[in-house]
Amino acid sequence: FRLINDLFGHYAGDEVLRQVGARVKALLQDGMHIGRMGGDEFIILMPGLGLAQAALICLSIGSSLLAPLIGRLVDRFPLRRTMIISAIVFGLSMAGLGLSHSLAFSAFLLVIPLPAALLGTGTITMTVLVARWFTVQRGRAMALSILGMSMGALILAPVIGLLIEGIGWRLALIASG
Repeated sequence: FRLINDLFGHYAGDEVLRQVGARVKALLQDGMHIGRMGGDEFIILMPGLGLAQAALICLSIGSSLLAPLIGRLVDRFPLRRTMIISAIVFGLSMAGLGLSHSLAFSAFLLVIPLPAALLGTGTITMTVLVARWFTVQRGRAMALSILGMSMGALILAPVIGLLIEGIGWRLALIASG
């Protein structure tokens, strides 16, 4: 937020801070709290949550904050480049999660690079790609592409489950990246 304050003034920085706070707060459940520790440092208290649930919340927070940015990138840069870079970032993020023994580093990966990569290789770029390629029967093309993504998730979930069972979650993360 310091950079935003320096570039656009304190009013803009305060507005960005309010918007980020509202988006994050909307994702938190009862009993969870967000606070600013100072400068650009924040803390989210999630009492009673396991690591897997906390990881999903971190991923959701990152996705909600980064979706507008990825949307702008998709509008300004070629889709192929965005998707290739996002795929590389996805692989590196998954490998980083598999190799990480630091909670802070894992949280960073779950809030910034992994959601950006998922948005850049998935829902945002896919809908833009279909909208640009199809003029006739665009709705049908969108429906089929979303069906394909859903089927992919349905098929990959048991495969990844077997992978985790066979080689452990760390190696499964590295392999799936």
